[in-house]
Order: sequence, then C-alpha cells, then structure tokens
Amino acid sequence: KIHCISVNTKNDLLELYGKEFEDKCDVVYPLISNDFFHLNIEKIKQVIFIGGRSKYKNFENVVLALKQLNKFNLCIVGGGDLNKNELLFLNNNIPGRYKHLENVNNQMLNLEYNRSFCLAYCSNYEGFGIPIIEAMKSGCPVIARSGSSINEVSSDAAILTKKGSNTEIADAIKDLENFNLAS
Repeated sequence: KIHCISVNTKNDLLELYGKEFEDKCDVVYPLISNDFFHLNIEKIKQVIFIGGRSKYKNFENVVLALKQLNKFNLCIVGGGDLNKNELLFLNNNIPGRYKHLENVNNQMLNLEYNRSFCLAYCSNYEGFGIPIIEAMKSGCPVIARSGSSINEVSSDAAILTKKGSNTEIADAIKDLENFNLAS
C-alpha cells in the first residue's frame, strides 16, 4: 500500500506515476497532537506565521499585508534563523512589530495560537497543512490560500484567499476583525 497524507497528495501521486497505482493508494490523515486545545485567554493583535519562509510560503505577502494594518504584530514561528534579507525586509516594512520564536515546543505553540488573532497560512502548495488543524484546535482563526490540500484540510472553517496576495490577506484580516466586532 501507498499511504498519502491527503486526497490532493494521492491525486498528485497518481498524476505523476499513473492511474495503475490507484488501487494501492490509501489516504491516511496525519494525527494532530492533543497538545493543541483552546485556552480561555484574551487574543492580542498578533498574526502568527508558522514554518519556512521560502517563496512558495508567501511570507513576504503576509508581511506586506501587515504593513497595511499598523495595529497588528507578526509572530514568526520556526523556519530557521531569519537571514539578512528577511531582517531587512521586516525592518523596512513592519519595524518593531515582529518576533521570531525558534525551538518552540507544543505547549508554547499552543499558547501562541491561543493568543493570536489569526494564523496566516497562505502557502501556494501544501501536501497537508498541519498548522491549519493545530490552529483550529486551539481556537485560532485561519486565513489560508485556496488550492492544493488546503481546501480539503480547512473545509469551510477558514477564510480562503484566491492567490494569497498581500491585499487579499489584509482584507481577510479586516473581515475577521469586523466579524469579531460584530459577534
């Protein structure tokens, strides 16, 4: 058997290697730790970004979205040290409004999800997207880019953007803010 982490991954595999493998493929969704759960704490004006910052992850668009929204800070979790270009980009666009956390355990990550206004997970491609489920389990709203496995993982529980542009991300944060004010 070939175990795929999403229907999208299974479809990618079959497209690459041929439909003759279809009978051998099963979808087995990853288990999400019980370390992620809702805490009864107040949200802060913080957007959380999880993982690598390579081009397809749309990190730059998240930063540019927050540039438009002065009252929000960015919490960057993982992805290795910020390099010189990333630091320059952050300092030119959202100076003093970001923090980077490295070597974060699940307890610390759960706290960051719980205190964050939302998760911005606007990757152009994901095989699954575990941070989406972790955030949802923690009561953290999710803004993601439609496509790949994201629609499958988030169902209708996330705000999905079409292209993950900075304008779409900023608008989604504003929509979420307006929704929170109305409820």
